[in-house]
Amino acid sequence: MGINDFLLWLATSAGASAVASWILERIPAYVKIAVATTKQWIFFGVCVLLAGGSYAIVTYVPADVLSALAPWFGMVAAVFLSVFTGTGFHKIDKLQ
Repeated sequence: MGINDFLLWLATSAGASAVASWILERIPAYVKIAVATTKQWIFFGVCVLLAGGSYAIVTYVPADVLSALAPWFGMVAAVFLSVFTGTGFHKIDKLQ
């Protein structure tokens, strides 16, 4: 998945909600919020920002700029994937 594919996926409700959920659940202040409706509104706002922001990037940022950022995106995505996979296996291994 390249940078354009990721941004287009992020502009969808599924992509925005998956990323928002992943990010917000790692923020202790968000997790501690006791009122469910408050968490829903924060989640909704973050989803709108992610989807709208990624759509704006795809629409208004020149293709040359996105092409120049593509290798950096690939590097960050590869590191994220390896760290996410490694920590996941580490958690599973501790359970056994």
